[in-house]
Amino acid sequence: MNTSLFAASAADLTIERIRAFAARPEQVESLTLEFKREYSTSLLKTIAAMANTYGGMIMVGIVDKAEADKKGCERVVGVDAQETIDKIASGCREKFDPPWEPTFIPVPLGDESGRSVVVIRVDASVALALC
Repeated sequence: MNTSLFAASAADLTIERIRAFAARPEQVESLTLEFKREYSTSLLKTIAAMANTYGGMIMVGIVDKAEADKKGCERVVGVDAQETIDKIASGCREKFDPPWEPTFIPVPLGDESGRSVVVIRVDASVALALC
């Protein structure tokens, strides 16, 4: 299990690995990696941009490093996985031409909150137009 999170199977994406990944001081957003606290319509633009360039991974339920440092809070906050996936999938069907969805992998936080980090994998071989 020495595989990076970008290439890890769904079974190898554990909350422990995600927490460790997000906690790395050098781990910042890039063309192929985004962290989002929660769903927003800008997430669809990020998905389209990744699909039309190098592909990548978006983790929803993780606070931006600068915000976490400023507030002194943990980066991994989680979201309601099903609600988040439903919103993203619906937006992809409505806004993308041709309609297309990335791969969604919900990773539960493992506590009583019922929240998860939603890992979104975007394949670079799909060209999309955002309507």
